[in-house]
Amino acid sequence: MVDENTCKACKETCSYAGQPATSERIAEYTYYYGLRPPGPGAQPRGFIKVSDKQTEINGRKYWGSVTYKEKLNPIDIFAYDLDFLREGEGN
Repeated sequence: MVDENTCKACKETCSYAGQPATSERIAEYTYYYGLRPPGPGAQPRGFIKVSDKQTEINGRKYWGSVTYKEKLNPIDIFAYDLDFLREGEGN
């Protein structure tokens, strides 16, 4: 049986059955550099990819981005001045 917190679109027919709803299921977490470009010591360890492409999102300029498989804790996000934008927030 599938409860309210389970993906309603796929019910029990896909590999995600029994997992959190689709909007809560994120495979990667991308954070943006607000103060400095990517480099040694500019982000917590454990990242899976880094981009030094400068971008502007919601009127704020970013030096690049760093992606992780897991969410960072709030202390690391603050200490490294990283911003996490939910899917669609920057569009």
